[in-house]
Amino acid sequence: MAQVWNIQDTSSPILLCKLDHTLAVKGIAFCPWAPNLLATGGGSNDRHLRFWHTGTGTLLHETNTGKQITSITWSVSRRELVLTFGFDEESPGTIVAVYGYPRMDVRARAQAKDRRALSAEVSPDQTKIAVATSDGTVRLYQLWEPRRNALRATFSGTGPFSSPIINMIEGLESHNGYIR
Repeated sequence: MAQVWNIQDTSSPILLCKLDHTLAVKGIAFCPWAPNLLATGGGSNDRHLRFWHTGTGTLLHETNTGKQITSITWSVSRRELVLTFGFDEESPGTIVAVYGYPRMDVRARAQAKDRRALSAEVSPDQTKIAVATSDGTVRLYQLWEPRRNALRATFSGTGPFSSPIINMIEGLESHNGYIR
């Protein structure tokens, strides 16, 4: 179970919502261009990537990666996120993958035979990822070319939350089929 708390007043935190994870959460990251969009990644017995609206606790989408998710990082300039993987039964050796959001299509993948990703951190310029691996090494992977502009919460169609009701709660208005 993952929980979202308001801790502005540390003497009396307020539980905002519960996110129904029944197994370990190993990776977690807020989307930088849709602040109430949270991605959580399950451990070796779960292996699911889930997307939540933290204002309501609504599960928006769930994808079985077939792999233990050890970290999640959103791009600030693309509608993409990077996952690193530990235990992997489907395609052994994949330790980093870049996915498009919201379709979750794999756009890039890094292989490292006989290694697992333990943790990862994206560089400040968002172009590389450093991955600590199970063989005691740190590996750097080029992710993206530098971009000048960060994304804003403007989406066509159903918006970042895939729900007109949650988009309305977030204050995203629809005009001529575009969310802004």
